[in-house]
This record gives sequence, structure tokens and C-alpha cells, in this order.
Amino acid sequence: MIPKSVLFTGLQYSITQASCKVFDVDEEEVVVTINQTSGSIDVQVDGKTVDMDSDNLGRIAAQTTKQFFKSKILEAEKDMIAEEFSNKMYTLLSAEVLRRERGNVFVNVIGYNFEAVIPREEQVSIERYRTGDRLRCLVVSMNSKSNKVNLVLSRTRPELVHELFITDVPEIADEVIVVQELAREPGFRTKIAVQCDNPKIDCVGACVGPRGTRIRNIINELGGEKIDIIPWSPIPETFISNALAPARISRVYLDRDSREAIVVVPDDQLSLAIGKKGQNVRLTCRLTRWNVDVKSEAEFDQESKGEEKGEENPTKDLEAMKDTTVNSELSSADGVANETGSTEPAGSAPENTKESEN
Repeated sequence: MIPKSVLFTGLQYSITQASCKVFDVDEEEVVVTINQTSGSIDVQVDGKTVDMDSDNLGRIAAQTTKQFFKSKILEAEKDMIAEEFSNKMYTLLSAEVLRRERGNVFVNVIGYNFEAVIPREEQVSIERYRTGDRLRCLVVSMNSKSNKVNLVLSRTRPELVHELFITDVPEIADEVIVVQELAREPGFRTKIAVQCDNPKIDCVGACVGPRGTRIRNIINELGGEKIDIIPWSPIPETFISNALAPARISRVYLDRDSREAIVVVPDDQLSLAIGKKGQNVRLTCRLTRWNVDVKSEAEFDQESKGEEKGEENPTKDLEAMKDTTVNSELSSADGVANETGSTEPAGSAPENTKESEN
């Protein structure tokens, strides 16, 4: 809300400018006094009092006063928004959808009573925004156009998911649990890697919450977007194996210089590891920051035999990578939580898991 003192100052300025135009005098010759208690206005031009109840100012002066006053209000609103949110970039706020215009969604910021905008590029493609819908959005920037400022919000940024976890998981807010990495395809799936130095705390279970209440709240806010909560590990082989869950992993080969990894999975786990349209492996690459190539046991063995016969290996020089091989069963004690809030060992997958669920 704009302070009363700012409103009176703007009104005083507006009447002064209008009087200058009507009476063709300099600003120094006009004195406007407003009683903030009674609301009475006294205007003096060149030392003479002007009767505000008469027709001296007329319709043109009234319109001029209105224009100047509106300009001052917009300027005050701009300064208020800039001051309020200059230090709140990439934080959450609640908003109510007002309307759509040219692909942009305009919302009312709850608690502040001013408009903000969600541009087309910051909207989730599969979400539908209807008038009256309430959303939690991420503040990403402020755009100033003349005297008006637009607060730009986002529903697509990975930071939105991070902020939702901070809001709904006290252990993350208190930095007992740390979000190490996060990868997201807005509206479809998110993988988040968490870590806790206290061995007595189950970081994955804490994020899931009792009976999955915490993770369910976040999923509902994101319109049903699937979320995989993964235990982070400083060991790349273990981290990659965890990130590819729920697929079972047989072996991982690493080329540390180029940060490339070949992951070998059982033949019946290949489609599960890759995911629908490559989503699972794509998110794993972004989460782990390794270039991950998933192969089935049969494909890997065939390429290895071809290499032994002297044929060109289209993937990598596996001999240079075998020293870093790890069996994913070593990390099977770590839990990986899926979007339903249940926990599954990193080295195993449910028998009835289908590719469509990824």
C-alpha cells in the first residue's frame, strides 16, 4: 500500500503543475497547501488565493491534475515494488490468475495487491492457467516500462522446485539437509539429489515426509510433475547409479578426463534406464554433469568382442575405462524415493514397472 504522505505529496505536485498551465506562471509562483486532516486545499497564485470551488481552474485543469496525479501514483508504485523485491529475486510468492493477454498470464500478487506477469517462456507448456487459480511462482526479474514496473514470475525454473522443498521440508530450510543438484523438465519430471552429513538422518525419507505428505504437497503444487529424490554421493559411479534408478545397474565405466560414462544394464532394464523419449538418461546427465551412455549387456558384450577382433569400437576405448568400473550393487543400500513417496533400493526396480511411468 502506498503511504498516505506519498499520496498527498503527489496531489500537491499535480495541483501545482495544473495551476502553472492554467494561469501561465512559473512553478515558484504557485503555493499549494493541503490539510491532511480535513482534506481542505488552499492554492495561491502570485500571492493571491484561488477559489477551488469556482470555475477558475475548469475542466482542462481538472484533467491535467488527474494526469499528473496518476503519473505520481505509478511512480510511487514502481519505487515501492523495486524496493520491496530488489532483494527477493529467486524467492517464492503466491499469486492469483487475473487474465491472459497475447500469451502472457497476468496475476495479482497475494499480500501486495499489485499485478505481475508470467511470460509465455516462463509458463509450463502442459499447465492451463484459469482466472482465479492460485499459484506459487518464482520471482525472476523486474521490467520497467516508462512509469510502470512489471514483476516477472516463472513456473519453469529449477529454482522453483528448490524453493518449494525449502518451504515444505524444514530440514532443508535449516540446512541440515543440502540440495546438491537438481535437474528438471518442467511439467514432466524432476530429479533432485540431497545429502546430509548426519548419518542418523534419512535425507530421502525426510524429504518424502510421513506417508509421503511433504513430497505430495510439492507434486500437487507442480500439477502432478513426477519427482525423484536421490541420495547424492561424491563417488561418481554411485551417484550415476542412483540417478538412473529405478533401473538396475550392472556396471559403470568412467572416463574421468572427458567426464563420459558408459552404464551397462540388464537387457530387460534398458528401456527403463533410458526412460520415455530418453527422459531418464537425459535428466541423469544434467543431474550428475556426466555424459552418460546406457547400453544393454548384450550390446556391450557385442561391442567388446568386436574390439577384441580389432574392429573399430563406435563408443569408447573401454580398456582405458575399465579401471574405474564399479558394480551398482555396492550402492544398493542407498534409497531412492520416487514421486509416490516410497523408497526403493538404487540397485533394484519393481517388477511391474513400465516404461510409460518414466
